[in-house]
Amino acid sequence: GEGEGEGEGEEPPSVVYCADFESGLDNFVLDNTYGLGNGLWHRTGQCAAAEFGHSGAHALYYGRDDTCNYEAPGVAHQGVAVSPVIDMTEAQPPITLAYNFKLETEANAPSADLATFEVAIDGEPFVVYDSNVDTLLDPSGAWWGVAVNFDEGAGHLVQLRFGFNTMNDQNNAHAGFYLDDVCITAYGGTEGEGEGEGEGEGECAATLLVETLGCSNCEVLVGYVKVDKTRAYTFGCGDVVGLLAIAYDGSFFDHWEGDVGSPSSPHTTVTMPTKAGMSKTVVAVFSNGGEGEGEGEGEGEGEGEGEGEGEGEGEGEGEGEGEGQPANHTADQNGNGFIELTELLRVIQFYNSGGFHCAASPGDTEDGYVPGPGENHSCTPHASDYAPSGPDWAIGLTELLRLIQFYNSGGYHPCPGQGTEDGFCPGPA
Repeated sequence: GEGEGEGEGEEPPSVVYCADFESGLDNFVLDNTYGLGNGLWHRTGQCAAAEFGHSGAHALYYGRDDTCNYEAPGVAHQGVAVSPVIDMTEAQPPITLAYNFKLETEANAPSADLATFEVAIDGEPFVVYDSNVDTLLDPSGAWWGVAVNFDEGAGHLVQLRFGFNTMNDQNNAHAGFYLDDVCITAYGGTEGEGEGEGEGEGECAATLLVETLGCSNCEVLVGYVKVDKTRAYTFGCGDVVGLLAIAYDGSFFDHWEGDVGSPSSPHTTVTMPTKAGMSKTVVAVFSNGGEGEGEGEGEGEGEGEGEGEGEGEGEGEGEGEGEGQPANHTADQNGNGFIELTELLRVIQFYNSGGFHCAASPGDTEDGYVPGPGENHSCTPHASDYAPSGPDWAIGLTELLRLIQFYNSGGYHPCPGQGTEDGFCPGPA
């Protein structure tokens, strides 16, 4: 009877290994002589390591603290950051391998600036698990979390390796590769933990399976964590998990299939099963657009918004010129009339950090703002911060969904004469 009592919901998952680099390298080895050599891996608290999106104040960084990029004039360079050998011989599935990263290169991999994540099992050669050729987001625009199912590591000795290779000495004035919070967690505990304790019931975990339909390149962010190749994640029983559907290539989010909180919204939640070992599947359904798409997106965000876009567009633009309506949304950093993924991620960063404030100098950041609450409100508030009572220097869920609408609509345009909540309308001008 004693074992059963201990096994019900009290035992936490077993953390097999975790490196946060706060007190040092956590037994990682930084090999800057690997390959081309002259590598730049080091532990830092500078540059993007000081940004919100990872734990603590330090991270591993492939780049230079004095310039916050990886440019070394006239020198091509390469290096790797290698974990210690991690003993997973007693780890029990389900197992999750997770890490936080921020990445920005010239976006020309594999020809140049290749960032990789590799795994070696039982001393075998390292195998590439992900890279910026595959699903490692480049540029990430902000710190980004990755969590992948790693059941294949159970019963083995594993080693992790993160690499960066410029391949040439050209166009290297980009932010580089940051890494933090590299952790392996066994939700089934370790061998022997569950014996006599209700067969592991204490580590109650359930699996979420995520699929996409109608768009092969579209994605789903799970708890703002990028879906891995297996599209399977492990969470605690009863956890409420956030989902965000991201459309690409002219596609539009249509609806969710499965038991979710808001089937028609690209941002929704799913509640995990309450029994250990159970799974739940959700499907994000996308469409290729069509004439009715704009109307569907307009409904629910503002009355008559979708219907009035076509007729009022010319009139709204003319009024904007005389009334001081900004030509571009402040999220549209390059002013091309579209909300790109990195621009959306920047506002998601404000949403997740509980607010934003003005940078000391507008040129200090890409948009003149700094994530997180702050006292400096001397600059113009962000266009996404349109709270009815006036800007509150925080991005709420409704405000974030509004920007996601612009992202999914393939553009936006000023329409101050149409009574929208923010002075903009979905769709290209």
